[in-house]
Amino acid sequence: MNKLVLLFSMLSLGVLYPQRTQVKRAGKLYDRYSYDKAKGLYENVLEKDVDSLWAYERIGNSYYFNNDLITASAWYKKFIENSKEVDAEYLFRYAQTLKAKKDYVAADKAMALFTENKPEDGRAQDFLANQNYISDFNLRADRFSIKNIGVNTAASEHGPAFYQKGIVFASDRYKGVGTKLTHSWSGTPFLDLYGALVNRKGGLYDAVNFSNKVNSRYHESTCAFSPDGQTMYFTRNNYDGKLRRGSDEIVRLKLYRATKTEKGWDDIYELPFNSDDFSIAHPAVSPDGTKLYFASDMPGTLGSSDIFVADIFSDGTYSGPRNLGPNINTEGRDTYPFVASDGRFYFASNGHVGLGGLDIFLGDLEGPREAYNLGVPVNSPQDDFGFIINPDSKRGYLSSNRTGGRGSDDIYLVQQLRPLLIDCDGSVSGIARDAADRPIEGAKISLLDSKSNRIAEVLTSKDGWYGFDVPCENEVFIIAGAKKDYKDAEQIARVEANNAVVTQDIMLARITFDIGTDLKKELNMGDIYFDLGRDEIRAGAAEELDKLVSYLLEYPSVKIEVRSHTDSRGGRNSNFRLSDRRAKSTVAYIISRGVSPDRVTGNGYGESQLVNRCNDLTRCSEKEHRQNRRSEFIVVAN
Repeated sequence: MNKLVLLFSMLSLGVLYPQRTQVKRAGKLYDRYSYDKAKGLYENVLEKDVDSLWAYERIGNSYYFNNDLITASAWYKKFIENSKEVDAEYLFRYAQTLKAKKDYVAADKAMALFTENKPEDGRAQDFLANQNYISDFNLRADRFSIKNIGVNTAASEHGPAFYQKGIVFASDRYKGVGTKLTHSWSGTPFLDLYGALVNRKGGLYDAVNFSNKVNSRYHESTCAFSPDGQTMYFTRNNYDGKLRRGSDEIVRLKLYRATKTEKGWDDIYELPFNSDDFSIAHPAVSPDGTKLYFASDMPGTLGSSDIFVADIFSDGTYSGPRNLGPNINTEGRDTYPFVASDGRFYFASNGHVGLGGLDIFLGDLEGPREAYNLGVPVNSPQDDFGFIINPDSKRGYLSSNRTGGRGSDDIYLVQQLRPLLIDCDGSVSGIARDAADRPIEGAKISLLDSKSNRIAEVLTSKDGWYGFDVPCENEVFIIAGAKKDYKDAEQIARVEANNAVVTQDIMLARITFDIGTDLKKELNMGDIYFDLGRDEIRAGAAEELDKLVSYLLEYPSVKIEVRSHTDSRGGRNSNFRLSDRRAKSTVAYIISRGVSPDRVTGNGYGESQLVNRCNDLTRCSEKEHRQNRRSEFIVVAN
C-alpha cells in the first residue's frame, strides 16, 4: 500500500542535501525517509562491501516501508542471520515479510523468537493465544466476496469514504497537466482526492478531481463526512499555502476540516490537536456525528500508530484526543478506523494476529472482546485497509495491494454474503480422550461438513481441548480425530440453532498390538537399568515403566510377560537367578501401580537368549554386552 499515508513517524517530503560520499548521501536520504533513492545507493555500497550489516538493515527497511515485503524478506534474512544480536522488532518485521510470501511456518518460527525476546509485548501474547489462526481465518472464507472494480488504474487508489451517492478516494494517478511532482519516499506522485459515482452493482465510474480547494500540490488523502454531508475531515501534509516542518525538519500529516458552501468546499482549517511534531491522519466520524476517530503517533501511542477519538461538540469545538486502549491498539500499526451506521467499529492493524501486512478487524469499543479478524477473502498476505461497509445493503469497499491487482493499491468491491461467525457465536468444542478417560494432547481434530469436506483442523491442547467456530445455519458437522498409535475416530456434532455452543468429546482408542510384540519398542520406552548385581527398580526405570502401566490400564484385556536378560559375563546360574529377581521386581512394580496380578508374569532368562555373538568365548566391547542386558515386555494375550 502507499506508505506515505500509513507510517506516521516516517512521513515526510524528504529534502535532499548533496554529500561528499555515496554512503553519507544514502544516510541523509534514509534519515529523510527518501527510501526509494536511498536503497539504490546502499545496494551500490554492497557491491564493494558485501558484509555491511547496516546496509542489509537499511535496504530491508527501505523495501519494507515501501511495501515490497517479499524483497524486504531477503534483506532481513541476511541481516538477521549475520547479526550476533537483533532487536526483536526486526523479528516481527521479518515474520510479516514471510507471511507476504505465504511462508506461514517460517513466519511462526520468527514470531516464536520474537515472543521469547518480548514476552510482555501484546503482539507476542496475541500470537500465543491464536496458534490456529490460519484455519480459523479460512473458516470465515464464505462470509464475503470481493471484486476488483473499474475505477482502478496502474497508480494507487485507496482509502474509500461514502459520500452522498458515491465514493471519495485517494489516488496518485497522474492528471496529465503541469509538472509531475513526486514524493521522495517512494518516487510516486503526491496524492489527491477523487470522487466517483456508484452504479447499481456497486461499481465505480466517472472519477474526477473532488475539489480544487481541498486538493493541493502535496498529499491529500483519506476523508470522512458528517452525517448531514456538510462537514468534511481530510488528511493533508502540513501545508496551508506554505509547507511547514516539525522541530526535526520533517513534514508530517494533519487533519483538516472543510465546510460545504454554495461555492464548494471552503473555510478549510486544521484541527486544534494537530502538531508539527507528530502526525494525525485517516479520519472517521461516528454515525451520530459526535465523535471523530483518527490514527496518530502522538505522545501516548502504544506502537508506531494508534487510533484515538475526540468528541465533536455542537458549537464546533473538540475535546482532547483519547487513546482507544489496548483492546484496539497494539505495539504495531493500528490505523484506518471506520464506524458503520450500525455502530460497528472496523480498523486495520498489523499488530493483532493476521495473514500478513495490515489486516482488517472488527473492534469492540465498549467491552473486553478481542479484535476479530474478518478472515479471507477480505484479508490477504499483503496490506488490506480502508474498509467501509453499508450494513443495510451489506455492500462496501476496501483497499488492498494484494497480488493480481491493477496498481500498487486497488479498491475492491465487498459484498457480505452471510453473518460473521462472531455474530452467531456458534461453536463446537470438546476434549479428546483415551479409553481410560485421560486427555490426549496433540491429536489432530478436523471439522468436516456433512459431505465430509474439511473446513478446518486444529491440534488438541495439553488438556486435550479443541474448538471451532461454525457457520450460523443449522447444520450437521463431523468431528474427526487422528493421532499416531491411535485408531481414527469420528463423532457427529449437530448445531441446532444460531448462537449454539455445542460440546462434543471424542474418544481415540490406542491401537492394540499382536501377540509376540515387544511393547518396549512400540511404546518408545527407554532402557530399564538396574544397579550392578541389584534388582531394585531405579527412579529412571520407574518413569519408563509408567508408560507401560498407562497402556495396560487403558487396555484391560492385554496380558504381558516381562522377560529379563543378562549378558554372558558371570556364571550361568547366577545370571539366571539375577535376571529372574529383576523380572519379578519389575512385575511387582507394575502390579503396585494398579495392574491386575493375573495380567503380568515375569521370567528371567539369564544369558540364554543373547542377541549378538558375545558369549563366554568371545571378546566384546561394553556396548555389545549392553545390548544383551535388556528387558522385554511381550504381549501374550490381547
